[in-house]
Amino acid sequence: MDYPIRLPGKPPVVLKGWGNLPIELLAAVAGVKPVVHAWLQEADEGYLKDLRAGLGLESLVYTKQSGRLGVMIGARKEHLRETAEVWDKPESNPGPNLGYPACCSKTYCGWIDDSRTDREDYIYRIHANTKDRRRLPFLLNDVFYLYSRPFKPGLPEAREQIERKNANLPMNVLNVIPWHPCSYRCAASLAKARKIWKLMNELLPDLAAVVKSTLAKPVLFWDWDRFAVLDGKVLADGTCVYGSVLPPFSLLTPRAAALLAAGDRARAREGVLEVRRGSQKLGEIAGPCLLLDFVA
Repeated sequence: MDYPIRLPGKPPVVLKGWGNLPIELLAAVAGVKPVVHAWLQEADEGYLKDLRAGLGLESLVYTKQSGRLGVMIGARKEHLRETAEVWDKPESNPGPNLGYPACCSKTYCGWIDDSRTDREDYIYRIHANTKDRRRLPFLLNDVFYLYSRPFKPGLPEAREQIERKNANLPMNVLNVIPWHPCSYRCAASLAKARKIWKLMNELLPDLAAVVKSTLAKPVLFWDWDRFAVLDGKVLADGTCVYGSVLPPFSLLTPRAAALLAAGDRARAREGVLEVRRGSQKLGEIAGPCLLLDFVA
């Protein structure tokens, strides 16, 4: 899906729905990301010119590989050059160049450097760093932001299955910040998120409505391809009382999906998710699970 916008005093431009690029570009226009990195085709150089004119940004092609362009986009040319210089250097961390808060960049790099082959999804690390886990700001919900998460066998095929199951949702842009926070209480990420959110509401109100209705809900999270969005409320004891399971739908097992559909209460504890209907226990879903209490 593409997103036409028009900034004051600028020609109209379309934010093409290439991955998370629309959110990245909104962050750049909002002044949150000094540099956006993207891969484009050589045939897209005309579109790059349109982006510069319509968004008031600069661009720098720093490499060409087999018909593809490695591009830096941002407000100031010197920032683009500085980022291009460090982009492919061994052990470099371009996170600060891209506008990620230093705390988030440091935490993410620590996770990346974890050599364990069974390393958990990064969502678990963020959750562990979050002290107050009640009523989390939906602006930092990154459950559906697949980028920079662990690559696993079958990931592209599984992602395509999820997109087909949710064909009416823009799965690649269901996020506000185009990075992962260090915690769901990160003040630096939240301040930047509010700027992006304000601009999204001004320029793309329909997308903003979809993003909010999707992100501002409790989420049961097992892994990047196994989650469940609940139409409900998390109580003080950690139980989520819910009416139904909402899209986007993931690749839960048929048994897990049926159990959640039959229940109206869920609580994660001791490595399992317990599902009830009123006071009646319906069953358990084995495996570590997080209940993420995102709200508006």
